[in-house]
Order: sequence, then structure tokens, then C-alpha cells
Amino acid sequence: MRQRGFALLTLLPYIIGGIAVASLAGWLWWQWSGYKEGLREEGRAEVRAEWQAERAQLIAARDAMVMRWAKAIQEVERVYVEKVAESESRFAAIRTRAGRISVGGGIRLNPDAVGVLRDTASAANSEAATAPSGGAEAPAPVPEATGGVVASDVTTSATEWVTFAVDAAEAYKDARDKWQACVAWSGKITQEVE
Repeated sequence: MRQRGFALLTLLPYIIGGIAVASLAGWLWWQWSGYKEGLREEGRAEVRAEWQAERAQLIAARDAMVMRWAKAIQEVERVYVEKVAESESRFAAIRTRAGRISVGGGIRLNPDAVGVLRDTASAANSEAATAPSGGAEAPAPVPEATGGVVASDVTTSATEWVTFAVDAAEAYKDARDKWQACVAWSGKITQEVE
């Protein structure tokens, strides 16, 4: 037994030395890893700072573009409102002149003309006033134009026709002004993007 204890006592300094060396190596490894982790954190902080700066630039660019777009929209809207006001005053004067027209007698329309006018008014006032596209089914045929109306019953006056023409012209002018406003807005937006 003595030999066993002797071997243990003989190896004990080596074991303690090994533990000390392993502890020192572990501590050095831990310090080195911490140093490398610190470098990584510094690198991450730099990357984060660069990313935040790029993000701030992108946000500033986006905000500037949005402000330019808003300015363009406001300018187009201002011009459109001016056109509408001018158009309303012009058509008010025309309506006044149309109301003063004195016409004697009436205008007779044949039943086919009445049917076309009725269908035109219906198409213009409907929600889906579009022609069928390539694969769409054709619409139902237009019913008989007279619809039981006798030709002698269909009379109108020149005043009604003038009023109709003024209404149609005003609607066309309004649609054209809106279209021009959309084109102008699109052009300004395109300019801002370029």
C-alpha cells in the first residue's frame, strides 16, 4: 500500500500543476474570447451605426419625395380648382343665355330617334357603361325604339335641346379638366422621381 500512496504523492504536484496550467489556459482562453467578443461587439456597433445612418438617409429621402409629391398634387389641385371655378362661371353665363331663348313651336322626333336618345341616356347614367371586351358575352338587344309611343306624341322644344347641349358640354369640359389634371399630376410625379 505504501507504494500506492507513494505514487499518489509523487503525482500530486503534477496533478496540481496540471490543474493550475489548465486553469491558467482556461482563464487566458476566456480573456482572449472576451477580447474577441468585444471586437465583435465594436464591429456590430459600427455596422449598427452605419445601418442606422443609411436608414436615416433613406427615411429623409422618402420624406423629401413625399413632400415633393404632396406639393405637386397641391399645385395640380389648385390649377384644377381654378379651372372648375372658371368653367362654372362660363357655363352659368351660357345657361342664363339659354334660358332667354324664345322658341315657338316644337320639334318632332321619330320613334327611332327617341329610342336612341333613351338608350344613350341610360348608358351614360349606368354604373357599367362599358363595351364588352373580347371574351365577354354580348349585351341583350335594345328593345323596340318606339316602346308603344306614337310618333305624333314625341315633341320637344329647341330650349330643351339647347339645355341638353349645355349640360353635355359642361360634363365633357369637367371630364376633360379632370383628365388633364391627372395627366399633369402624373407628369409632376414622374419629374420628381427622376
